[in-house]
Amino acid sequence: MRKLKTIIPVAGILLLILSAASLYVAMQGISKVHPAEDYEDIGVLTFRPYDVLPVQVQNTGASSRDRRMNPTKTVCMVYYRATDGSGYKWSDEALTRDLGKDIVEAGETVERRVLSIPSDGTYITVEPEQTAGSYTEGLRGKYTRIIGLSTLYILFYLIALILVKLVSRLRKNWAANQEVERAAVPRNVSAASQLGPEIEEPRRFRPPEKWSGWRQEPGGIEVRKPPRIHPRIKLCLFLLAAVFLLAVFQRLGSSDPVDLDYGWNGNTWICDELGLRFDLPAGGVIYDSEEQQKAREEKFGRRGSAGQVLLTVIDPGEGSNLELLVVRTDLPTEDFLLKMATLYAENAAGEGSFELEAREDLTVGGRPWRTWRIELPEQGRVNWYLYRQDGEYALSLTSSGPTVQTPPAILACFQGTNSLVIVPTNQYLPPIGADGYFTATFPPSLLGNMTPEELVEDFQKDAETAAEQGLTPDQFPGFRDLTANGDGSVTYSFTEEQYRRSKETYYAWGLRILPEFFGLDPAEVVKGLEYDRVDANGIPWGVTVRVDRTVFQDQGTFAEFVSKLVPYTMIGRYQIMCGVPAGEWTVYVTVKDAGSGEIILEQDFYG
Repeated sequence: MRKLKTIIPVAGILLLILSAASLYVAMQGISKVHPAEDYEDIGVLTFRPYDVLPVQVQNTGASSRDRRMNPTKTVCMVYYRATDGSGYKWSDEALTRDLGKDIVEAGETVERRVLSIPSDGTYITVEPEQTAGSYTEGLRGKYTRIIGLSTLYILFYLIALILVKLVSRLRKNWAANQEVERAAVPRNVSAASQLGPEIEEPRRFRPPEKWSGWRQEPGGIEVRKPPRIHPRIKLCLFLLAAVFLLAVFQRLGSSDPVDLDYGWNGNTWICDELGLRFDLPAGGVIYDSEEQQKAREEKFGRRGSAGQVLLTVIDPGEGSNLELLVVRTDLPTEDFLLKMATLYAENAAGEGSFELEAREDLTVGGRPWRTWRIELPEQGRVNWYLYRQDGEYALSLTSSGPTVQTPPAILACFQGTNSLVIVPTNQYLPPIGADGYFTATFPPSLLGNMTPEELVEDFQKDAETAAEQGLTPDQFPGFRDLTANGDGSVTYSFTEEQYRRSKETYYAWGLRILPEFFGLDPAEVVKGLEYDRVDANGIPWGVTVRVDRTVFQDQGTFAEFVSKLVPYTMIGRYQIMCGVPAGEWTVYVTVKDAGSGEIILEQDFYG
């Protein structure tokens, strides 16, 4: 019983705190819900998966200790794109990367209703049976239920607390009155005093010191009860205390502990106090940064210490992402900076390994940033950690992408001077054929080590497997058909979606180190690739390959294959899909020693 009396008050206080926090969160959430009139119903669109990428999310499924050590985890998101070419996109989580790849390869379509918000320049996707009215009504209903339950418990707690205090006060007053009445009754002790000297007259009654307002008169004792606080005054004091606690909670739960003005104006994110403006890349997705913010709060305990995530954007086309974090703090030491970069690398790698390398300062948004490069071999990605101090604010800019050496192009979307050499996106599409499809013809020099007949045979096997899975040629991930020509060239047939996806793939693979195959690891030879000789149409005509000189010279044919043949084949195909005639493609390959920067060889490849 004694334990129960202790547990009940503690549980009541914890529930009160939980109710107050839920009430605050629900009030914030319901205030952000757009009215149904703000949404424009685009209609139900068909979405087809086109890529799977790892992203960082809050680690909610782990134990409390694991969440503190690893507040975020890497999950795989399958990205979908509308099949009508409107550019709308949607993403869904996959259990594993292999399952995500299977979903992309299967190409199974999903129907989603698109609701656009013209005032913000954003949009959401919901289930096809939902409308703008039912979606907003559902959100408001959820928040309203939370507000109602939280308010009901807070009122119940206040009423119970007042009743407990009143009952306690009544009991104390009743006990005091009984004691006073017993002390004030006249007692005759004259007869008792004659029986012996040991019987003494009772002592005069002395009230407790904590009782005030007493006075004693010759005829007896007159008692004035202690002054009592009026219940209305008590209620006012309690309400003032509640308002104070809510103000404290609001300050601790403020969505902007760094006190900066920032936000989106159309497709441009603006924070003039930091001198930063970011233009959303074509096809970019504005990611909800609340999950990352919650993870930081769980790890650091207070929002002021955790800082504030101001900007989170994903570019599915490039396969990159970007996050800007601001913390109010003094200028850190070099050791602390290295510790922060290492901690970011450990969180990004998870249970895998990583290689942390300090690089020369990058200029992003017209300002120099301290730069670290983190390679994640198991994930096949490279992360970048950039830092700079702006007065009392410490800015951490993190980004990751599939490229090996060059920082992701999404970093160059900040307005101002940038020291990144970024290839602009080429949007070329060839004239559509009579059959309603697009074609691209690759000469024999860009077929790698395979003959046209081998390519056709491999495609037919893949097509049979896809047909068994219920896929049509238009749903194939790369191309829908190919034909071997008499001159040794091969003509590929694409839908518009397949054509754009293949261009993106060739461009990305031109800067990518191949994974290990046949027991040989290309990463031992090639250490990085960079495009050069880029024209105004965003077409690269050269590539610089950094290699380990010793391994490059020892591995002979294999080293030439991964450092020359693969890059120029991918770039040559990309050139043709950008409108370059098949006989005019050319790629100038420069191989340099990764350590000294000395040129080992230069060679021009052309059709």
